[in-house]
Amino acid sequence: MMIHAYQEIYVNNAQTMLGDAFDYAINTCHISGDDFVKMFVVSSFSERIENGEPACVAGKSGIELVHEIVFETMQKELNIESEVNYSRSCEYWIGWAVAYYQWYSDRSFKEIFNVLSFEDLKRMYYTLHEADISKFVDIVDSKMKEYYVETNLKRIRTT
Repeated sequence: MMIHAYQEIYVNNAQTMLGDAFDYAINTCHISGDDFVKMFVVSSFSERIENGEPACVAGKSGIELVHEIVFETMQKELNIESEVNYSRSCEYWIGWAVAYYQWYSDRSFKEIFNVLSFEDLKRMYYTLHEADISKFVDIVDSKMKEYYVETNLKRIRTT
């Protein structure tokens, strides 16, 4: 039996929220993908999502998440109007897919982004955005196994 990061009922909400956050941060706020990943990983919100904190995985919009991450990590307020966006951009897919993988694998976002850069994920979009999410999971699992050696005690970085 696989142990996931939190209850499955929250996965769709977490995916939508993180997808919207990546899309809004990058396409509306013009924060680079690499910079947003760094801010997200060092913020308290990445750990709160990993732990399945209901206020984070079900109680926030992606836009709210970006505003709070920027304030927490940069100590500045974003004064950018939010735009309603019903399209599913590459950046949305990256947040959506990474949220699913984090839930599925119970790995930290830091571990995931140590193995996959924003650009790596962007390149994956074109071949995987219409595929079943299990294909993304298989590919990322393979990359994780190359990067981390699993022991009974802890994960060890190999490169």
